[in-house]
Amino acid sequence: MQNFFWNYFKQTGDIEAYLYLLKLNSSNEEDSEHEENTREINDAYINKY
Repeated sequence: MQNFFWNYFKQTGDIEAYLYLLKLNSSNEEDSEHEENTREINDAYINKY
């Protein structure tokens, strides 16, 4: 499910998909994985614009 939104976001830059990904990541139990995913999402968003 997360990959679907990630790919959709990468293709469209849709802010709703971005926010949903952040919400999905915040529910991750492993902090290090969460931080890495959030950083990756933020970098992709910044690079998109």
